[in-house]
Amino acid sequence: MRTLAKVIGKSRVHDLDDDRFEKLGERICTEIGKVVDARLPSGSAYANLVSWVTGTSRDHPVEIFTTNYDLLLEEAFEAVRAPYFDGFVGGREPFFDPVSIANGDLPARWTRLWKLHGSLGWCKGEFEEVIRSGKSSATHLIFPKHLKYDQTQKAPYAALFDRLKIFLSSHDTLLISIGFSFADAHVAARIDEGLASNPLASVFAFQFKSLADEKGASAVPCWQSSTRQQKAARRHLSRQRTSVWLSCAAALPSAY
Repeated sequence: MRTLAKVIGKSRVHDLDDDRFEKLGERICTEIGKVVDARLPSGSAYANLVSWVTGTSRDHPVEIFTTNYDLLLEEAFEAVRAPYFDGFVGGREPFFDPVSIANGDLPARWTRLWKLHGSLGWCKGEFEEVIRSGKSSATHLIFPKHLKYDQTQKAPYAALFDRLKIFLSSHDTLLISIGFSFADAHVAARIDEGLASNPLASVFAFQFKSLADEKGASAVPCWQSSTRQQKAARRHLSRQRTSVWLSCAAALPSAY
């Protein structure tokens, strides 16, 4: 919708011109926002995850990469007054700061929360840049479609995907995947490239089905390395760089 609205001008497709396609896209975003704008229930798996993240002193911060749009993780961290950083800084209209993401110089107790496909509350500022509004609008999300790759090459998404690459290239790093089917070829390729280039990186993938039925996950070439699996099993989470890849809320286990 958005791309079509930019190119057709006052020409009509299905009796809609650019303005009407733009408005239709906004209405679709609004409806998606209503669906994913859920509040955190008591005793949720998100609270358990935050308890695990904040329950011990760490030498390196935990980094959470998610393709979810909702604000449930933010709510879970704020409920226990645990600090996190999502790439935005400021008070009135928080702006995206790629330098802070690249440098990673915040204290380890600050969890990093990277929303690779955007988030509720993200919107365009005065100069077309992405800002965080503090509301639950859904005007700046990346939806599953053939143009998704092009969108991820723009700010702020490019910086977030670069952060995933940097994380996987770090020494002795572990990515824990929860509820991610690896069906997103673009994201799965980034993970596979990171594992292939760093023999000290590992992934623990918690899948809903058996591996034979997880077509996306079983197709990742680096899964075939038994040496990598054995190395990962011997590591201690509190002493290494740890990340959680969170994708589908329904797939979260009830306890950790």
